[in-house]
Amino acid sequence: MRIALAAVAGLVLLCCGCSTSQPEALQTAAAAAPMNCTETVATPAGSRPALLATSTGSWFGAADLWVGLPDHPAATQDESIVLKFPWVTLQGDEPTSALGVPQVSAIRPGLMTPVPASFGPYSQSYGTGGLAFWPATIEFPSPGCWTVSGSLGPTTVEFVVRVSPP
Repeated sequence: MRIALAAVAGLVLLCCGCSTSQPEALQTAAAAAPMNCTETVATPAGSRPALLATSTGSWFGAADLWVGLPDHPAATQDESIVLKFPWVTLQGDEPTSALGVPQVSAIRPGLMTPVPASFGPYSQSYGTGGLAFWPATIEFPSPGCWTVSGSLGPTTVEFVVRVSPP
């Protein structure tokens, strides 16, 4: 019995008697590990409006509000990480500015105030075959997993994006 107790005590000392630098190293590694972030995937082409079904972009949305998911790296501006998103507002199957600019913001767990998007004028890019959109920019204050929400009238579109420094 004494031998068994000695063996258990030795095992406990071996496990707990390590230097204090190892837990710090583990804490540092855990802090540096990327957060688990399941990004939203694009809506399949067959489930998109006709105008977006033939587009090569990664589109996500519903009803009269669609967004192009980021397919390019972020940029930095001052101390922010900047991503741009085209937002398409539709009336029927046609893009329109008549419905106005969607309300868009981003939020991250632990952040109390959403980060609003800023919009440029309603635009059309060369070679997009009549696809017009609202260009939006979001200046994320930090990297991480962010939920972006857009609303237009009764329609709300929400997606998750991983924001990484360039």
